[in-house]
Amino acid sequence: LGLGSPPCSPAPQSTSVATMSTDACPSHSSSNHGSRRLAESRPALSTTTHVAQWQRPGVSQGCLERSAKLIQQEWRDRRTRLNLMHAKERLEGKQPESVPLRRKSCEHNAGPEPQLRMPQADLSEAVWIEAMFYRQPSVEQVVQAHSRWLSLSEEPLQQSQLRAVAGDSVTAITQAIGRLENKFQLRRAAAAGAWRPPCAIGAAACAEIEMHIEAWQRVAIPDADCDIAMLLEPCLCLFRLIASASSLHRRQVAHARAGLLSLEARVQNAPEGTYLKAIGPQVAARIKLQLAWASLLENDFLTAVAGAELALDQLQDRGGPRDFWPPHCWEMAACYRIVALAHLGMRHWRHTTETLLRLLPSLSPMSMQTAEPHLSSALREDMDAVKLECDVAKQISEGVGDKWAPKALCAFQRSAQELLERLQHTHSRAAVQALLAKLCLVQELPWYAAGSARSDVLEEAWAQLRTAQQGLCVAAALQKVTALQVICAAMKDDAGAARNQAESWVEQCVAAFGKDMDLTIRARQLVQELARQGKSDPQVLQKSLSATLACIGAGVRN
Repeated sequence: LGLGSPPCSPAPQSTSVATMSTDACPSHSSSNHGSRRLAESRPALSTTTHVAQWQRPGVSQGCLERSAKLIQQEWRDRRTRLNLMHAKERLEGKQPESVPLRRKSCEHNAGPEPQLRMPQADLSEAVWIEAMFYRQPSVEQVVQAHSRWLSLSEEPLQQSQLRAVAGDSVTAITQAIGRLENKFQLRRAAAAGAWRPPCAIGAAACAEIEMHIEAWQRVAIPDADCDIAMLLEPCLCLFRLIASASSLHRRQVAHARAGLLSLEARVQNAPEGTYLKAIGPQVAARIKLQLAWASLLENDFLTAVAGAELALDQLQDRGGPRDFWPPHCWEMAACYRIVALAHLGMRHWRHTTETLLRLLPSLSPMSMQTAEPHLSSALREDMDAVKLECDVAKQISEGVGDKWAPKALCAFQRSAQELLERLQHTHSRAAVQALLAKLCLVQELPWYAAGSARSDVLEEAWAQLRTAQQGLCVAAALQKVTALQVICAAMKDDAGAARNQAESWVEQCVAAFGKDMDLTIRARQLVQELARQGKSDPQVLQKSLSATLACIGAGVRN
């Protein structure tokens, strides 16, 4: 998730997948001792004269330190992505394709190092899933809250339910539910901390969870005075929400929606006087949040906005028992994020900006910066990148007269470079690198139309796109990287390469989004424009390239 710690530092008390999958992390002890012995054997450089002997001309000490930090961060991000992939494969019972091993010397390295593939899942989405489930209670906590709520009432119905909950039969079932929780590492030791993110719960594990839920629903205890399945439902709700979120992350939207609607019906039809009825508003708020997420994945933006706003209202209402899953600031921020991304998909720049301004205060309160600094910074960086993307897209799409003005574009470029210097997480850095490449191409387009595009600027943009592609999922790369690579090839006057890349872009867009999405239509139009020209004519292609630049690079459509 981009939240891992440096190899030589102790692991932070974070809830990320990387910190919980310790068996997938490589051992660096021997390499660290070797580096330490090598460092002790080297003579110390005590004067600036000695330092100048090994420094390249024009390279300062600060430049070397920044380069070293960047290399270290890239290796940490690479290891974290591999750990996440291996954690998912282990939960599904599959053998990992490659295990991250300690680097060996050339004479002992029998084969080439495994190549990194473009991540299939959206890393920014995985970070937000972890934030959404940060405060989900454990089975033990729900059982204790259930018993306290029943003990406060003297009604015969609640007293009979309390006796059933305290009985040996129900206690044995809740202990079995707790063992299932521990089996899939849904909690850290001693039931402390947050749930493991559903993005690390694979398809096989999800199917087993759903099988156990169905079995517990059919449990019948002789001589019981109440419905046992209804008493167990508050605990089972936790697993249902985890399973549906895992399905959404794996893009099984129809399966997740069916499960969420079934859970919503159970909550609404819960009998009066039961704990499920009391906690109904709190569970319903989480259901509405996931349904809004499902609508966003289906590009149903209006439904996503309405559902996220309804979930936000229910979370802020704070109805139900206070000791059952109180709303968390990151859950409310997730609602705002869905609204912002939906408005961004509809190209409603003003509404997107207003929503992001309401979102930002919920991201990094001081308490969460102290408790979860890595996760808090990842959320903040993700939204900073989205806001800058929105500002640039608004300037390019709605700028009147001076939208190609060097002054405005240079200001955005400086902001992007400053933001990139302080970003630490892979997905945010990749988004900003793609945005920098887009700004370079936008500023270079008038020069290209005049027949004097600068090759060094185009090469720089191409290098940034190659780097950005490694940190973006397939959908994001098609919208933020591939299109810019086609434009860059066209501006290099390489008509054949531009046409081939554009045709490949169309095929990938059709496979990922379908034939009717506006991005696919725009890609097909660009292919037709390139095909009509034997050699790309700058004057003719400028309008088509401008239209393509205006419709890409902000947010991610699914």
